[in-house]
Amino acid sequence: MNLSADQRIARTLLRQLLHPTTTRLPARQLTAAVAQHVQPLTLLTLSHTLEQLGIETLATRLPPAQLGELPCPAIAFLALGAGGCFAVVHSADARLVTWEHPEYGRLTTTTATFVHLWTGIVLMAELEERVPRLRRLIGWWRRSRR
Repeated sequence: MNLSADQRIARTLLRQLLHPTTTRLPARQLTAAVAQHVQPLTLLTLSHTLEQLGIETLATRLPPAQLGELPCPAIAFLALGAGGCFAVVHSADARLVTWEHPEYGRLTTTTATFVHLWTGIVLMAELEERVPRLRRLIGWWRRSRR
């Protein structure tokens, strides 16, 4: 299946998000789901693609103070380049954030540097082993929206 450059980036982001989990998803199924979207690199499309595959998602804006509670991996939107880009956050704590960008590869930066690049927008997926932590964060998010 021939994918556009954006579709290949979207597939890479979703693969990185799903890789360390027990979620087993055939590569063909992920590729087919990504290929259905003309504009694959939007938060809505990434979320929709995961939900098509039976994975619940939550897209929201988090304050920088919540970064350490982010269930990793998650997809974050960064203010890098023209218009911004998505990256997968692999781990985050009070000092360091490890994240992966499709062009720059895997990077570890200070939390302050990452927060400077991060728009606060994040896409989290409800993967089996992260359910309790994600539910706590969703509860916090719902309470803060009232």
